[in-house]
Amino acid sequence: MKIYYATLFFCENLIARINAYENPLIDEYHISEFDRTFQNKKKGYEYKSTEDLSNIRYHKVHLNALQSAPMGTAGKIRCYPYRFTSHGILTQPQWHNDGLQRNIAQAVLNPDDGDIVILSDVDEMILNEYFDELVKLTLEKQITGLYISGHPYESYSEKLSPFTNCKISDLHFWKNEAVKPSVGGIITAINEKNTKKGGLMSVIQLEDDEQNIDVVAFPSSWQEYKEFVKIGLACVIEGRLDAREQLIPDKIIPIDGLELRAQRYVKIIVNVNNNLNIKDFIRALNSCKGKAKVILELQTDDEAGIFALNNCSVEPETLNQSLCSILPPESFKIA
Repeated sequence: MKIYYATLFFCENLIARINAYENPLIDEYHISEFDRTFQNKKKGYEYKSTEDLSNIRYHKVHLNALQSAPMGTAGKIRCYPYRFTSHGILTQPQWHNDGLQRNIAQAVLNPDDGDIVILSDVDEMILNEYFDELVKLTLEKQITGLYISGHPYESYSEKLSPFTNCKISDLHFWKNEAVKPSVGGIITAINEKNTKKGGLMSVIQLEDDEQNIDVVAFPSSWQEYKEFVKIGLACVIEGRLDAREQLIPDKIIPIDGLELRAQRYVKIIVNVNNNLNIKDFIRALNSCKGKAKVILELQTDDEAGIFALNNCSVEPETLNQSLCSILPPESFKIA
């Protein structure tokens, strides 16, 4: 088995060197550089060879040659060199980073079955601390179709859960407009795209142990998130669902920033077959005021309802004692 890393190069040589040194498991880095930018400006080739790194393979891509090729393909590289404006006017060539990157990788690599090919921009390389685990889990999924060692989210669930009020699978049920859903997961894919106005946006895939969702970061927010959002990052995302059931983020908070920047939540699951007295329940919550917002799940034998108690914040450490004063311990659970 070989591990290949295929990437485009835009003046990020130092980052490429650092990542190559940090990830000795990668057999070959394939770096492709265009001689022109997306704005169609000539820049020449700026990559500086690294003699002490034998696993780097450098490929020069001459965009003029691609542009003059017939629409559709140039060798093994599929290219889309033109686009039309809304008025039907043919504009300058638009070189789509993600599409060309993947097709150039297809042209220069010859992977065998079972090899791993990682496609990424140089400045979006997988964080080294997650690399070994992701490679192991990728192999498991390729061979068996399952995560034998457990889903990668499970390693972070305990730290992420106190700062989430919803699972990805429950997002489409969220109806509370006063409280925005916050979900936790791991970034498993990043797909940058150019907008019609020339801005750079991204579609990020967030995955937990049950489901995944596309998170759409538009140019105004992607500029901020791009600095720290990498494949393998565990994080909490707060936002809203759009009409396509994609998550539009208001905040993306990495796991190491949750304590300082994220709202803490505590979930109380109550079996209402045990004659819950609402006034006593609210009084018990008010007796242990704190900073964690309350998510209340009321269950019967047949169904359940989940509510965000907007005006109620508690101290999780003393919550169990307060609830035990009004409810049998077996009738509720704090998650």
